Parts: sequence; C-alpha cells; structure tokens
Amino acid sequence: MRENNKKPIVVQPEDPDRLLNLVEAANVLRKPVGTVRYYIHHKSLPAIKVGKGYVVKHSALMAWVNEFQVRPNENTAGKMRYRFAKR
Repeated sequence: MRENNKKPIVVQPEDPDRLLNLVEAANVLRKPVGTVRYYIHHKSLPAIKVGKGYVVKHSALMAWVNEFQVRPNENTAGKMRYRFAKR
C-alpha cells in the first residue's frame, strides 16, 4: 500500500521580520504560487523583487490579508448594482 506522500503545511514561529519566498507565501495564504504572483502584480501585495524572484515580508503579508478582513468588499456591491442597472 502507498502512503499519502503530501507534505504537511509546516507552521513556523511567527517572526514579523521574516522574509517569505513565493512558495512560503502561497502556503500561508493556501493559494497556488501563480495566484500569489497575480496578487503582487494586480492586487498590490507588497513584495520586493530579488533577482528574478520576489520575497514578501511576513508582517506585510499579514497586514495585507487583515486589510480585507476588516473592511467589507464595497466594490462587489457597486459592480453588482452597475451590472443590473445597465440591463
């Protein structure tokens, strides 16, 4: 029988100054690496370009996530109203 060979998500001590690569940031967000890269380019996720890759400061990532948890998404409601008003 084969065992499940998936790697468990390792939660490390929360050091706010720790720099995360895209794979680690994706594990924190539980999203694919491509989605994290999209967030950097289009959703203003704060990241620093190092060579050909990016690093994200752990505290900046958590602040960015908490920004969406604190305020409701007013943009979605506005788009829905506009979409229905247009028809």
